[in-house]
Amino acid sequence: MTTLETDLTRLRKLVTDLTLELINSGGTTPQVTCEMIVASAPDLWAKFGRARILSVCEEVQHSELPAESARMQEMFRTFNEKYFAGTLPEYIICVVYDVSFWQGREGTEPSAGFVDFDRQLITLGYTGQGFEPSVLLHYMTRAAAFPVD
Repeated sequence: MTTLETDLTRLRKLVTDLTLELINSGGTTPQVTCEMIVASAPDLWAKFGRARILSVCEEVQHSELPAESARMQEMFRTFNEKYFAGTLPEYIICVVYDVSFWQGREGTEPSAGFVDFDRQLITLGYTGQGFEPSVLLHYMTRAAAFPVD
């Protein structure tokens, strides 16, 4: 691995860790996370500059976590059978860092998730703290209370 690849990997990990910490502490935007890099890693700031770092912050904060989404999709099927007797339609489960962005409310107070009844989609916020299964069950209960025709 080259020095540039090592530094990019380090930058991405730092941005991911900061994004999670800030979202879990009340919210952030890619711009705020970007500015935190100046103090956290001045060497990376000097190497990559604001535009590149902001781009990484946006990419991380606005991304889905496919492995977590697949894990929660399986958990949805298990919970549906166990707690709802298989009566819920097959919702798509999407795990993301920033739920507000996916709701079209970027920059607002963070949310644990939401149900899009029209698209049969449950979006969950990733915390890195293992709360996702209980949050999934909460939103499944909401989906059950407002069935889609």
